[in-house]
Amino acid sequence: MYRRVVGGRRAASHPYKQPNAECQDDYCQRNGNGERDQRCLVPGESQSPLTLWARLYLDVILLAGAGLVTLCIPEAIYPIVAAGCLEVMPTPLPDGGSGVLRSDGLDVLRERLRTADSLVIGPGLGRSPETVDALLDVLQNLVCPAVVDADGLNIAAAAEFDWRHCGQPVVLTPHPAEMARLAQLETAIVQDDREGVATRYAHERGAIVVLKGAKTVIAAPDGRVHTDAHSVVALATGGTGDVLAGLVGSFIAQRLDPFDAAVAAVTAHAHAGLLVQTRRGRAGALASDLLRALPRAQEQLRRALEAG
Repeated sequence: MYRRVVGGRRAASHPYKQPNAECQDDYCQRNGNGERDQRCLVPGESQSPLTLWARLYLDVILLAGAGLVTLCIPEAIYPIVAAGCLEVMPTPLPDGGSGVLRSDGLDVLRERLRTADSLVIGPGLGRSPETVDALLDVLQNLVCPAVVDADGLNIAAAAEFDWRHCGQPVVLTPHPAEMARLAQLETAIVQDDREGVATRYAHERGAIVVLKGAKTVIAAPDGRVHTDAHSVVALATGGTGDVLAGLVGSFIAQRLDPFDAAVAAVTAHAHAGLLVQTRRGRAGALASDLLRALPRAQEQLRRALEAG
């Protein structure tokens, strides 16, 4: 459950935080079956490059330390995606042969979410009318913290969705154009006042906002705000934002407070980007390069904290 802080405060600096070995042992003892935490992912339509998206996300989640990951996918494309799932549990959602998320599959999805510690939803989801209705239903009846990205944000923006209706902590990971749609502003206005826009939206709509870009801003409804100092050119490539959303969800599943999870994810993401940039240069880096750098980035940050 999200630990709310009474009275807004500004987090001038916020350390990278990740569960230590003692915490992870405690997760195993509490869960009984040796699984530290559980993540649920819901991708979307058959027309999207779903198998590639799913592989990217699953790798991020596992490399970031999640214990048990469930991938919920429309039944029509289940055989294609499930064939590539070695370390995760794929679950088909009834879809009437449509290949998209729709109300038919919500009972199965809710059953999986009942034991999940976090949900990531949005990338690859699509915006068919059935999917719009299904997503809004999911968001209004959340039973675990959620990370919403990509099409999930676009659907919510079009519906002028109020995140205070979710009943659970929600982390939004928009790029500037998505933030503009959510806040009903021009993108240039968002970029001119990144911290102000993120902070106001978080307060007014009740969601944690991770406004991506150079010097990513993380703002919470209770007034906490953190602006990351990094500007990593190598991260300005397709797929790296998906990596960040997966990191946030993984850290939430490892029992971090959602705001702390967002700050930790942004820090680890940026440090991994710097490692890639050092090796590959500022141009030509791929999201898959970021995946390979994540374990080293996390370990370096962990050791820096331990050294004081």
